[in-house]
Amino acid sequence: MLSRMDDWQLLEAWRGGDGASGELLVGRYMGLLTRFFRNKVSNPEDVGDLISDTMLACTRNKENVREAVAF
Repeated sequence: MLSRMDDWQLLEAWRGGDGASGELLVGRYMGLLTRFFRNKVSNPEDVGDLISDTMLACTRNKENVREAVAF
C-alpha cells in the first residue's frame, strides 16, 4: 500500500514511472509548503504561484534528489 511507504520509497517508485507515488509524495508536502509560503510573503495571492513553481521544480528535478538524513 502506497500510504505506508516512506518518502524515499515513494520517490524511487515515482522515478520508476509510478505517477500515483508522485501524487502521494507531493500531497504529503502540500500543506507544509502552503504554511511556509503564507508566513513568508506579504501578498496571499502569491502563495499559489510559489507552490506551483516549487512543485514544478521538484518534478523536473526529481532525478537529481540524493538521499540524505531528511527528505
